[in-house]
Amino acid sequence: VGAGLGPALVVAGAGSGKTETLSLRILYLLDNAKALFGRDLSPDEILCLTFTRKAAAEIAERASARIASVFGTDPNRPDVTVATYNGYAADLAAEHGLRVAVDPGSTILTNASLWQLADSVVQSWDRAVETDSAVSTVTVALARLAAQARDHRVAPSELRRWAADALAFVSGLPKREGDGAPGAFTQELERYVGKLRTLVSMADLVEEFDARKRAGSFLDFSDQVDVAVRLSHIGYVQQSERARFAAVLLDEFQDTSPPQLDLFAHMFGASHPVMGVGDPNQAIYGFRGASADALRQFVSRFGDADVARFTLSVSWRNEASVLVRSEEHT
Repeated sequence: VGAGLGPALVVAGAGSGKTETLSLRILYLLDNAKALFGRDLSPDEILCLTFTRKAAAEIAERASARIASVFGTDPNRPDVTVATYNGYAADLAAEHGLRVAVDPGSTILTNASLWQLADSVVQSWDRAVETDSAVSTVTVALARLAAQARDHRVAPSELRRWAADALAFVSGLPKREGDGAPGAFTQELERYVGKLRTLVSMADLVEEFDARKRAGSFLDFSDQVDVAVRLSHIGYVQQSERARFAAVLLDEFQDTSPPQLDLFAHMFGASHPVMGVGDPNQAIYGFRGASADALRQFVSRFGDADVARFTLSVSWRNEASVLVRSEEHT
């Protein structure tokens, strides 16, 4: 709560008080703003991001109560800027999208709309697709693969090149162990070869899918994050966001994707007060390319040895008797 203004990582177990820590950190920054920043801060100059709207509402409510308990109730006082990760990316895309040739008024596609667009690409496709799957299966796979490629920041051309190289390598493998010449594939290798051939074809479909989205000024959630990452490399946008937010708090950081990590590393960097909070043992979703490695990457991307590290290891959610009995039962 009382850490300095350098980058910091808090590894916090389940029920250890992450939300309480964030709300008290917000209060501490406001109460000690003159000593820390040389001036008073307005609550909306603190950015706190989390994954769900429910979690964002809980953090905002608790922070508001803490602020009122110290500074009194003021209906004219702005609230702390609390949002979801995707919400922040969407706001950046809407405000600065033209800087990377993205229409700020782009239509956000629902899952159903994404399926319709993928279906139109597949139905009008006039080249062979190396797969035995049904058309409906290819349609679903197309939208999913396009999103996965963006989540890992892999262009369709890179995907196609990798799949083609892997296919060439596997095709050159000997038929049997000790056999020096390539021959017919074993049943197991044949299965992998088929997947690689399909992936080469799917990369072409993904390229067309992305082109139609751009032509129609369509975006999905992955696109918004990708746009935000590109914006984070622009000096003016960096300066604007750093001036707007004096401090940044990133909740549930173990569930951030590689592009989201890139976004904050470039937008704010090691010279800005950024605190990440997360628990590697709760990185169970793999949501949009996320992994527990994000916590290690936070340290390396925000200054390595300069990153302060803290641990919240006591669970306050359950009484000791409950935890002991649960362990014995297990």
